[in-house]
Amino acid sequence: MGEPNPSMADLRAMSDEELVQRYDQVAATTVPLAPTFFRDEISRRQTERQTDTIRRLTWVVTGLTVANVGLVAWEVLRNANR
Repeated sequence: MGEPNPSMADLRAMSDEELVQRYDQVAATTVPLAPTFFRDEISRRQTERQTDTIRRLTWVVTGLTVANVGLVAWEVLRNANR
């Protein structure tokens, strides 16, 4: 009948390539809706990577904003003394 459904720990331990390969194996031998847990895990990983990227970019924008504020303040103070 095939391998039992993997546990959540098993899914998270798989590499992305292993997960896609396992999904393809299960999808070819089951009812179309049965392997949704594989698709859900793939989707979760993609979302996690996107979230990490957005978080890093947010810090970059924050740093650039702080630098911009500092430069504007410096320019205003420098011109105020003239």
